[in-house]
Amino acid sequence: MTARSAAFTTVTTHFIPMMVWKGLSQAEASVLLAGFAIFNLPIHFLLGWIADFVNKAKLIASCMLLGVVAVIPMLWSRSIWARWFFTALYSVLDASMPITWAAVGDFFGRKSFGTIRGNMNLFYTWGSVLGPVTAGAVYDRTESYHAVVWGMAILLIIAAALTAVLIKPWSEMRKRMIAKEI
Repeated sequence: MTARSAAFTTVTTHFIPMMVWKGLSQAEASVLLAGFAIFNLPIHFLLGWIADFVNKAKLIASCMLLGVVAVIPMLWSRSIWARWFFTALYSVLDASMPITWAAVGDFFGRKSFGTIRGNMNLFYTWGSVLGPVTAGAVYDRTESYHAVVWGMAILLIIAAALTAVLIKPWSEMRKRMIAKEI
């Protein structure tokens, strides 16, 4: 969660400056930011529906890997279509967040949900704080987001790998749920 949070909040905090770095005006970048919100809404509903039928940990890890795919155009392309591709695909990362909380509920139930979520918040908040601040410091020193984009990709790969570790417990939990239904 900390790695995912660092990558996501870095983009949301630096979205317009990153797009300006890639050659857009601030006005064009703000249209993309609005597009991010517009893409986000239907993707939230779609991912929520999908999560009811599949392994949530695999789905979350897949969304993080889509975030990695989304940042690739930020490295090599200045095309407006690449910016829209990034905006649309990166919104999947944000839309996957509610699935994380649903997975926590699946793993631990509702009895301790608030305590567990509160404890998780202590850790992933550090990603939300350190990611954007570090990105700003890197940009200030290099006048480029290139290293930041690579850093986000690496963080998302780490986050996806750590989330994938949750697959086995989810499968066992799912078997218990099916056994209760029978």
